[in-house]
Amino acid sequence: MLSQVFVFSRTAYSMIKERLRSRGVADITSKELEAYFSPWHAKHIGQIKVASGNKTVENWATKRLRVHYYIFSYPSLLKLHGEPALLKSLDSLLGNEALLQLELKTLAPAFKDAKKKKWFEEVIDNYLKLWENNM
Repeated sequence: MLSQVFVFSRTAYSMIKERLRSRGVADITSKELEAYFSPWHAKHIGQIKVASGNKTVENWATKRLRVHYYIFSYPSLLKLHGEPALLKSLDSLLGNEALLQLELKTLAPAFKDAKKKKWFEEVIDNYLKLWENNM
């Protein structure tokens, strides 16, 4: 299983959410999808990770799933969308692998209020870390 994290500002997230709510997922065009999950809307585009830790698949994804714009490029799982040849290559590399992995990072620095931060660290953050370890 491949995973990737996209981080959006509240404004961009609200715009995308409203677009999907009003017109639905089935009606989204490839151009819209490409734009929403690009550096123009996403504040951060994470690396493509392979849940099983298979370095062959990760290296393949890093090289083959790059979107190129003029002088820069970035990795995107959305490059698989509508690309049967890439999907077939990925399928042959994965074989029967189907493992789930989460690499959850803490959000504690986002809390400015000391009480809320402490509550987050004691309750939510610990719960998420326990859940991740039990996966």
